[in-house]
Amino acid sequence: MAQPDDQSPNQLYLPFAQHHYGTGSDSETSASKTTTNFCPDESVSNQAAASTSSVQNLPPVQHKYMTQYSWAKALLLDCARAIADEDSSRIQSVMWILNESASPYGDSDQRIASYFVQALFCKITGTGARCQHSLSAAAEKTYCFESMRNMILQFQEASPWTTFGHVAGNGALMEAMEGEARIHIIDISSTFCTQWPTFLEALATQTKETPFLRLTTIVISPEEAAMTVMKQVMIRLDRFARLMGVPFESSVIQQPALEDLDLAILNLREDEALAINCIQTLHHISEVVAADDNQQHSCSPRDKVLSTFRSAKPKIAPRDRRREFTGIPV
Repeated sequence: MAQPDDQSPNQLYLPFAQHHYGTGSDSETSASKTTTNFCPDESVSNQAAASTSSVQNLPPVQHKYMTQYSWAKALLLDCARAIADEDSSRIQSVMWILNESASPYGDSDQRIASYFVQALFCKITGTGARCQHSLSAAAEKTYCFESMRNMILQFQEASPWTTFGHVAGNGALMEAMEGEARIHIIDISSTFCTQWPTFLEALATQTKETPFLRLTTIVISPEEAAMTVMKQVMIRLDRFARLMGVPFESSVIQQPALEDLDLAILNLREDEALAINCIQTLHHISEVVAADDNQQHSCSPRDKVLSTFRSAKPKIAPRDRRREFTGIPV
């Protein structure tokens, strides 16, 4: 629904914050939420209440990916600015508003606020590394093939873009590899090989002789559980390839620091047509150029990865154009 032209983003999120300052049913609603007390001091409540009148005077936040009416992003960016400026009064005020407004079970703004307010709190208290370690350990205990499978299915059901990317990528691969007797695909995508069953089916149903396919999957996650899950995925993919009658060979390599990838471990063969699949992956790799010991600027980790890929001379390198640019011809 279109919003009035004279209503700024700050004016829109102000009533939402004020809703949580009320009494009666509003207080009961707020109390029923699971929140973290970021403001144990009573004076902070007064500061936060006073800040509600000044929120509408904040300059509007401009960002090309930010929706005009997102109160969460505006408040989070304002809090981040306060942290950078070491403005403790402003930090407490905005954190109080965010904590009262956030919910991991609410709408998109409430969920964004819920997760980022935890991250900002870790930033303020310097507990980010410890919190990340604890969360990773807890997640790894519940990480298994079934949980991964359910996660992927739910994501694909919610968003068609991944499936669309698979269809487009497979079409490009089939066109590029036409007439090739042996194909080697290096897969560093983050889609858990959900792209390849349809590709195997396409190879099996083509009128020409079915080519030999070798699939090398690179796991960029450092967790051991991620490697275990990917091996289970490969077992199922091997079975499906046999069912479709496609000569198939697979391997899994764990390489968290992709910029340090050595092509020797990929066992490239001259008689195979090479494809590098990097859909939804390159945006995980830093573009920041760090200075070396001699204070000379070198290339970024992403540049190193792309240079390695180019040296392998792939015939095609599908990627997600919405997110990343590889510089490799496709």
